[in-house]
Amino acid sequence: MMILDIPSVSVLLVEDSPGDARLVLEMLREAGSNAFVVCHAPSLREARECLKSRPYDVMLVDLTLPDSSGLDTVTQLVEVQPNAPVVVMTGMQDEALALRIVQEGAQDYLVKGQIDSTLLVRTLRHAIERNNLLVALAQAKYQQEELATHDSLTGLPNRLLFQGRLSHAIDLARRHEKQLAVMFIDLDHFKHINDSLGHNMGDLLLKTFADRLKSCLRQSDTAARFGGDEFICVLGDLQERSIAGDVAQKILNTCSQPIMLGEKQRSVTPSLGISLYPQDGGDSSTLIKHADSAMYTAKRFGRGNYQFFNAELHAKDLKRLSLEADLQVAVKQQQLAVYYQPIIGKNNRPVAVEALVRWQHPTLGLLAPADFIAIAETTGMIKDIDEWVLRTACHQVKSWHDAGLPPLRVAVNMSAQEFEHDSNLVELVSNVLNESGLQPCYLELEISETASMFDPEITKITLQKLRLLGVHLAIDDFGTGYSSLSYLQQFKVDTLKIDRAFVCDVISNPESATITRTIVALAKALNLSTVAEGVETEAQAKFLKDLQCDYLQGYHYSRPVAAAQLEKMVA
Repeated sequence: MMILDIPSVSVLLVEDSPGDARLVLEMLREAGSNAFVVCHAPSLREARECLKSRPYDVMLVDLTLPDSSGLDTVTQLVEVQPNAPVVVMTGMQDEALALRIVQEGAQDYLVKGQIDSTLLVRTLRHAIERNNLLVALAQAKYQQEELATHDSLTGLPNRLLFQGRLSHAIDLARRHEKQLAVMFIDLDHFKHINDSLGHNMGDLLLKTFADRLKSCLRQSDTAARFGGDEFICVLGDLQERSIAGDVAQKILNTCSQPIMLGEKQRSVTPSLGISLYPQDGGDSSTLIKHADSAMYTAKRFGRGNYQFFNAELHAKDLKRLSLEADLQVAVKQQQLAVYYQPIIGKNNRPVAVEALVRWQHPTLGLLAPADFIAIAETTGMIKDIDEWVLRTACHQVKSWHDAGLPPLRVAVNMSAQEFEHDSNLVELVSNVLNESGLQPCYLELEISETASMFDPEITKITLQKLRLLGVHLAIDDFGTGYSSLSYLQQFKVDTLKIDRAFVCDVISNPESATITRTIVALAKALNLSTVAEGVETEAQAKFLKDLQCDYLQGYHYSRPVAAAQLEKMVA
């Protein structure tokens, strides 16, 4: 036989009549000696004291007390313990009042003289059950509203709730002729952390950032998660613009502190953009848009800083956004072209070419990489462009080989994003070589020093796999990034390309000449070849040849040209 341990129901009996109280107690005892635990209070004052000392499952309340009566009695009791159900007792002459009190929130009522044990017990238990159901429904409704208006990960208001609060804050600022600030915040390099450490670590970072962000704001301010790794704040009742700057700096200082992610401490900086009401806009959408624009300005100024909205810079951003949209169309509709710049050997003849992408814009004409590659990198389109250039260049060079032209090698630039942990660069290169039929020794991949520092371990593994394919590897713009001797030892490459910033000054600037001379000597000591970029004069060419720089490239020999024009040059 199974014995059920049913807990006793705690009842607060509020009844000034000793006889009526004894009658209620006797009827409850008939339900079982342990079924109900009753505390008797003969007045409202004593009842409130009882409620303050402990919670009760139900209150059984006489409407006529020495120190209170009617609805006021119930109101004052519920004020102390809001979630406890109330059953009122009344005489026949007060039944209409009791019914009205039930309509105001009491669970039920009993008429004195018509109560027996069964009715009393059933009424109390039903009152508790109905109240529990109402509480559960209220909690479910609250949770539903929370889900609709708050971010489930961080607990911050979401975009919908924030926009409502911002509109209200603007109304208040307009009415009281005050300033307010909108801050748009983005976490720098969050995608890299999320991809490399996993979404759990990414979520931990977002939650920690949200907590730190809230700690930097006043209670009257609102911080919200706008989406992804974007957050937004509204600071109301500002006396002057500098206060917004002070808060932004506080956020930078607090939120840039290291956080333990996995087994390592990592520092993630935010970039902040600030717009002000009424200077930068009179409605929520304009202020958010302008704060977002200022945030991108902060990104361009090195990340980890804050910037106020600037109308002139915003106009440039609009132009940039237009160009970004055009570039998406260009990639899909093949408006890009590959031009080839000869790389000259010791016999003053081309021994290789560098594949350089150009964009034939329908209205702006032929655009060089400097006009659009940065946009491609920030939007992620660079991978599609890299793949297209690689495939086009390999097929083109193979066709030259098949046509009997001198066996040129082609150098193709690879962006830093190709060395992220989820990159398929090795598979891509292998597939393109197989498709085109080009021998691997005729392909050289150029990586920037920045790419080699993006994730050194992943870069090292990727370069090793590429070398196993048989392709040549070069470090582009050598001397302008973060390379050191240890990196040259770690990353096995074939060629160093000397940046044009040094080459253009080798005649007039002793320091540039010394740096160039050192790079050539270093390369020879490591058995690497050198290519000097940006050679524009005969004097520069002679200087480099005297240093025994292996290959020269620049306008002195040829600008980048279309494939058909290059054929004529090397035929």
